[in-house]
Formats: sequence, C-alpha cells, structure tokens
Amino acid sequence: NTVKVDKTSPDDPTDVSSTSHTTSVWSNDPTVDVEWSGASDNLSGIAGYSFEWDTNPSTVPNQDPEGLVSSTTSPSLSDGDSHYFHLSTVDNAGNWTSTAHVGPFFIDTEAPSTPVTIPVGGDYTSDQSVTIESSDSEGSLLDKIYYTTDGSTPSNTNGTVYTEAITVDHSLTLKAVAYDNAGTVTYASLALDG
Repeated sequence: NTVKVDKTSPDDPTDVSSTSHTTSVWSNDPTVDVEWSGASDNLSGIAGYSFEWDTNPSTVPNQDPEGLVSSTTSPSLSDGDSHYFHLSTVDNAGNWTSTAHVGPFFIDTEAPSTPVTIPVGGDYTSDQSVTIESSDSEGSLLDKIYYTTDGSTPSNTNGTVYTEAITVDHSLTLKAVAYDNAGTVTYASLALDG
C-alpha cells in the first residue's frame, strides 16, 4: 500500500477578474461577473473553490467548496464603493490557499434628480435666460447635463453639454438629461415660450 501525503497549499488562481466591471470605477449594474483561472496544485490536484462577496477587503471565505467552477455572478449589490470578491482554492487533500481578493467595486443605481429649469416652463413676454439644474448627492455624484432645443431626445452622444444659461428667444421645447458618474440617467422635457 502506498500512502500519499499532501501538506502543501495549492496556488491561488493567477487571474481573478471581473468581465463586467472595472475596480474603483462607478457602475449602475448591481451584479458583478467574475472569472478566474490558473490555480494549481502539483500533488493532489485542485478540488474546488469557496468564494464570498462583502464590504471587507480581506475576508477569508468559509471552507465550503463550490466545486470546480471558474466563474460566478454576485448577488444584487447595494449602492456603495466597497464591494469585494474573495476566492479561496482547496486541493484534494483539504489544503486551502491564502485567498485572492478583488475590488473594490463601486455600485450606484440611484439616478440623479430630474433636471429642472429656472425659470420653469411656461409663456413669457420677453427673452429668458434659462438655467438647468440637477443633483446627485449620493454615490457617484452628478457628471453632466445634456440638452436639446429641437425636440429630439438628448443623450451623451446627441445633445449639448450644459455649461451656462441658455437664452430662449422663441417657442421651443427644451429637453434635458442628467448623467451621474455611474451612467445612470434622468430625463426631463419642458416647453418654454420666450
């Protein structure tokens, strides 16, 4: 009879990364896809992985292997800038790695406030200097406001970046869209007659 002994921990995967998110960059997608490869064990071989999502950068997952999987998707994560993925590898002798950590992932699903004009939409007997306001006090914060005056729907590829007051000297429909730094948007449409 030959007794084989393996007291050496396997090597963590050489590549653990997200296919859907970039670390430390805001996203409005609350679920993060992660893949890994390159774990190795020269003696008893890789038996599986244990992983966990939380807001601690150094958590070690419980030693409850999920089998020989190579990817996972997080549960729906709450808004915040401190989500981490932790991955431990176990070999067939029960030896665990020290754990690979990926993050932080920044999630912001809350849209900015609906853009509003000052003065508000309506009929005016003289030219008006119109300002557009929106805010995003949580998460990624307000990025830019885009607007159109020709009735088309504004976007970050179709519209003018709002930087200063707009002079309204004729009847028009001002449409505006506010983007936060996670790409979440809020639209508004206001008729102004100058």
